[in-house]
Amino acid sequence: AALNPDFCPAAVRAMEAQARVVVRGYLDELMPQGTFDVNGDFAQRLAVYMTLQIIGLPVEDADWAASQVKLAFNRVPGVRGPTEAANRANKNLQDYAWKAIAERRRNPQGSGVLEKLMNFEFEGKKLPDEELVSNIFLLIIGGSETVPKAFAGAVYQLLKNPDQRAELVAD
Repeated sequence: AALNPDFCPAAVRAMEAQARVVVRGYLDELMPQGTFDVNGDFAQRLAVYMTLQIIGLPVEDADWAASQVKLAFNRVPGVRGPTEAANRANKNLQDYAWKAIAERRRNPQGSGVLEKLMNFEFEGKKLPDEELVSNIFLLIIGGSETVPKAFAGAVYQLLKNPDQRAELVAD
């Protein structure tokens, strides 16, 4: 409940102008290629960027974080469990969260989800750092895996339904 205001429709609307700037930048970079992976090259990068913004982490780390999330899901067909690369990426993301928490303790900023989690108290106690790391890790993974897949699905549906795409473009 403490984080609900950061994920409500009004909070998302407040980020729209910034998201549009980021979208234009990514599209300006990708469009000259002619084709690109709408999920991996665009939607996941955008989702990680906006997720870091919400958390209160440096958005300059978005492409690195997106690459780590992609690696974190690396699997070999027919082999059970994550690959060594996936394990390293998961550790890298957790180390990133640990460093972000340490940095924020040295230099509090007073805003963002990370700050709220660090100041949150349950039954009179603040969350231990291990839980902070876990929450930040899950927010980065969740924000960068579910949103892009929904976005890619929407793009696919618009390609299959040109009348709906035309209606969207007209709007």
